[in-house]
Amino acid sequence: MRKYKVNILLKNGHQLEFITNTDVRTAERQVILGDEYILTRDLYVISFRHVKKMTVEEKCHNW
Repeated sequence: MRKYKVNILLKNGHQLEFITNTDVRTAERQVILGDEYILTRDLYVISFRHVKKMTVEEKCHNW
């Protein structure tokens, strides 16, 4: 199973980093009340309202 390391820089300067099995670059975005979100299979929720920059690194091995 592929894993993806996601690094997010928020507009307020905070940084988040997590590992997920969902490729957030190609995941379908959901629009709720005008905001865009992605919900990963392992239940991380990303709100693009607060994201300044996001990078994704693909890992091909199991962790």
